[in-house]
Amino acid sequence: MRAAIALFIAGLLLLAWAGDALAASPPRGDRQTGNRVQAGFTIEQDEPAALAPRQVVGPEEETPGRTMDLPAFVAPLSQNGHLNGYAFVHVRVHIREGVNLFQVRAQAHFALDRLVRASHAHNLTDESGRALDIARARDVWLETLREYYGPRPVENISVSASDTRMLRH
Repeated sequence: MRAAIALFIAGLLLLAWAGDALAASPPRGDRQTGNRVQAGFTIEQDEPAALAPRQVVGPEEETPGRTMDLPAFVAPLSQNGHLNGYAFVHVRVHIREGVNLFQVRAQAHFALDRLVRASHAHNLTDESGRALDIARARDVWLETLREYYGPRPVENISVSASDTRMLRH
């Protein structure tokens, strides 16, 4: 019984100490906004493209329920035949009315494989060699999806490159 009481008192003291430690955190205004964490060992000082806001190319209007978001994948960034880095990409597929969305989604893993293969088969890097040419990538990937699904199901796609990681040479 004494052990249980001692354990209970120790728990109360621990909670009181933890509460004081949490209350001593900096005020809300001093905290960094957002949830982006910069890993200094992977980002060089001269890489503004890696920290740039997301670029989106595709239709502005979205029909709710008629889209399919593919899992994120990486596209290689190369220049003069040398790999410079990778762009992490998100593709949203816009499905036409009258097409069974569930049948299209059931084949999404095969479509994603085709997009990754197309990314490696075509040079989708801009002139600087440090970023994805989103307009060209969108054209290549739209053609790839229409080859796989046929011309009817895929109405359009939206592409966003959310992050770029350059290799150190």
